Amino acid sequence: MNRRIQYIFILCLCCFLAGCGLFSDSSSMYNGEIQEIDTAASFEITLPADWRIAEDDERSFSALSADGSLGIYVIAEFGGFTFYSMEELGEMVLDYVKLDDLSVSFVQAGLNEKTQLHQILNFTDADGNAAIIDNYIFSPHTSVVYYVFLTASAADYDIYSKQFTEILNSFKLTKNREEFYEMIENMNEEEFNNANDS
Repeated sequence: MNRRIQYIFILCLCCFLAGCGLFSDSSSMYNGEIQEIDTAASFEITLPADWRIAEDDERSFSALSADGSLGIYVIAEFGGFTFYSMEELGEMVLDYVKLDDLSVSFVQAGLNEKTQLHQILNFTDADGNAAIIDNYIFSPHTSVVYYVFLTASAADYDIYSKQFTEILNSFKLTKNREEFYEMIENMNEEEFNNANDS
């Protein structure tokens, strides 16, 4: 997980440098055109139509707004970290974050503390601007964990928090429990075979 998380934060910094504070419309994303995406990482999500997909595979998904100043990054972890609590998973994320002036606040209202964690990461970007990463960790089944990162400058986050909430609320799994476990079993067999072949 650590390499992917470090990659995410590099992308976050790049997106802030590409454009901050460019938005003025705080309306619902459903007031405009949208796109419904069936990802390779076994979930569906709805985004504004002008967002572009940057990555979509079995383990990760990312997309950026048209000007690159807002982003969503999702890491799917299958078959690992089964013995960690939500709080410990959140701490693991923070251990891999290398950002200046990092402060963290936890938002647990309305969430199941055993299967979900919500933490907001406030930090300073390379230009000295306040920036935010809104991090959700969601474990719908044992051995299945999704790490969701929503990124924005502090100014854009205040404006677009409603759209971020709508994006998160659109998140739906495309596999049931049995299908996830069958997929994990197949992944484990493939990794075992690859290890023996090398």
